[in-house]
Amino acid sequence: ASGAWGASGARGASGARCTVRRGWAMTAVASAERRSKGAAQQQAQAVQQLDIAASGPALVLPRPARAGRKGKRGGKRMQRARVAAQRQEKRAGAKKDSAKDELERYEAAKEETFAIINDILRRRSPPQRATEKQAEDRASLSAPAVSAGQRIVSAKSVTTRNPDGSKETDTGTSSSGRLVEVLEFLRGLGLSIEDCGKIVKRRPQMLRLSVPRSTQPYIDYLRSAPVCMDDLQVRRAVRTAPQLFAYKIPMFGKRVSFLTDVVGLDKSDLAATLSKRPHLLWMDLARAHAVANWLTAELSLGEGEIAKIVKFSPMVFLDAQKHLVGTLNWMRSELGLTETEQLRTFVTRFPKIFSFRIETSVQRRVDYLRDELNLPQETIRQIALECPVTLEKSVESELRPSVEALFSWQLVADNQELAVFLRNAPKIFYTNFVDRLRFLNDEVKLDTAQLKTVVSAFPSTLVLSVDRTLSPKWQFLTKTFCGTREDLVQVPHYFSASLERVLLPRFAFMCTKNKRPALADIVNGSNAEFCQKVANCEVEEYDTFEKNGRWVLVYTPVM
Repeated sequence: ASGAWGASGARGASGARCTVRRGWAMTAVASAERRSKGAAQQQAQAVQQLDIAASGPALVLPRPARAGRKGKRGGKRMQRARVAAQRQEKRAGAKKDSAKDELERYEAAKEETFAIINDILRRRSPPQRATEKQAEDRASLSAPAVSAGQRIVSAKSVTTRNPDGSKETDTGTSSSGRLVEVLEFLRGLGLSIEDCGKIVKRRPQMLRLSVPRSTQPYIDYLRSAPVCMDDLQVRRAVRTAPQLFAYKIPMFGKRVSFLTDVVGLDKSDLAATLSKRPHLLWMDLARAHAVANWLTAELSLGEGEIAKIVKFSPMVFLDAQKHLVGTLNWMRSELGLTETEQLRTFVTRFPKIFSFRIETSVQRRVDYLRDELNLPQETIRQIALECPVTLEKSVESELRPSVEALFSWQLVADNQELAVFLRNAPKIFYTNFVDRLRFLNDEVKLDTAQLKTVVSAFPSTLVLSVDRTLSPKWQFLTKTFCGTREDLVQVPHYFSASLERVLLPRFAFMCTKNKRPALADIVNGSNAEFCQKVANCEVEEYDTFEKNGRWVLVYTPVM
């Protein structure tokens, strides 16, 4: 019954279908009765005609044989008519009974469907608080709720808001016409049909817009100075905050002036920030000024630093100030950033921290580092300051696999060695260092012990790029310097030296002196120490050689 009558749960639709079914059944019953009466009348007429024909005078017939044949034919005709009438009456009676049975089934299904719908609506209806509400009609209480979009679509007149704040009532445009106009406007901005549907569903008040009178001024404002958004940014702003059209354009100017004059956003950053978070155009200015002053005082922010924070985390002007205070307190207690300079460094390097919900996201990363890896707070603080993006990495798919790789390659043996390793290479979670290990193992041919020696001497080796750093330095060592793997093991921190600023200039300078230095001589020490202990020359001579660029010729074999 529920499948045939009310799967949609709308009582009006079920009642309408029940009415149609009942009318059809009553029509079938009446039709069957008319056919039954017609068959009875035809049968009576046929019998009467056959009786008259059978009782007619036989003298009119020229021959008795013919009269007999005629009477015989009339008897057969009467018999066939009676059989046909009986069959027709039987079929009419059967149809009449079937129509009655069907009507009874539909009546029963309708009652059962209404009972199911009423039960569902009673369970969904809010509890009644007052005695007078309990006296209201239960039928009205069980009626399904109407959404805002349905009210707007079914309304005979719509009140539209103009960009200057005035209102008008439109009675001439149908709901379907308004929907088509709004969809055409959104599609004209370059939004996909899926985005258009989501916008109208999330913000049905869009149907109150008078296109283009109530929409084009907003688009012109976003594209013109001082906002200067491009088409992609305008599209993103409308998709992110379709309620943009519900505010007055004159109020936007004060917010834009605050972002440019007080915060210090430049032209490009202003457009990018507003497209990402258009809500800044109608934010509370008093609260925004208070937040800006508070951040400057708490973190001792310099010129342009608060603009950097707003660029990456515009929510600082939209969230409550107590949320910002809680975030700073969490930094002090969980990350160990007790000094103002440490807080300023962390916030300027990782301004997105104000966009996170600390308890549900960042705290899980800190718990993993502190509780599972047993890292001291000093190491956690160093990771936060040197590589704060670690706090947004996934524990299961990024942090844990990286730690397991360090253990599987036998670079660390326990959590104590892991803490020392991470203190020396806090950016280890920033990259996929397994590629670096494979290069050292496959190309350089380092065994497990040699690999641990090289990486332990300079853990940041695992952060360097294979193509831009490790491979060129290895080519210089083997082809230009004519060194071997053993030389690398003896100077395990070799990859820490700059190829362009240290290795190539010093080696080329020694070639001009017709001397072959040891690998450690050109890797270790400052330029003054190199000139004094290795080259036996003045620092000015080496600086002149380095600046004239002739050492670049040594780089040709490496290239």
